[in-house]
Amino acid sequence: MTQRTLSLLRGRMTGYWGERLLSEFDFLHEYIRAYGRADLSPLLDAAVEQAREALDRDGALAKDAALSIERTLAPASADLKRLRVSCIGHAHIDMNWMWRFDETVSITVETVRTMLMLMREYPAFTFGQSQASVYRILEEYAPELLPELRERVREGRWEVTASTWVEADKNMINGESLSRHLLYTRAYLKELGVAPGEQAR
Repeated sequence: MTQRTLSLLRGRMTGYWGERLLSEFDFLHEYIRAYGRADLSPLLDAAVEQAREALDRDGALAKDAALSIERTLAPASADLKRLRVSCIGHAHIDMNWMWRFDETVSITVETVRTMLMLMREYPAFTFGQSQASVYRILEEYAPELLPELRERVREGRWEVTASTWVEADKNMINGESLSRHLLYTRAYLKELGVAPGEQAR
């Protein structure tokens, strides 16, 4: 794809159909680059050129023009549909960064309670939590949630992605501090029965 052509079109491809096509162009471009599928480049080039012509002719991308451009891209769909995308919920909770500790506790407990409720309602829902301090708050302030949380870990629906106590600034931290974060976090999660890669008790 001519990157220059696409970058010139970007500001002109507005509205639902323009944005839809832009996302399709970007996705196919990244797929070609990541998987070395240069054989799909002519499809993308032809579709981008069709978009340019439609914009020059009509001033905007109408539905009919967009659907015609998508038909040009259609031969790539079989390859693209082989990809598998996993969407996993996550809540980044700032541990008393901009609020008091009692607010951190409240937000943490309510977030976990909500995620467990969603897991009961939607059996395919998966969630990942990346801070050991979340589990410590639960242990101290809402221990009644831990049995269900452990069950979701066993099922593989709650992913314990925590490797450190909090999501630390890893640019400024020294090696000893980082090592202790990793060591103590792993030991704590194992003791609690939710360590990543281990059966919860």
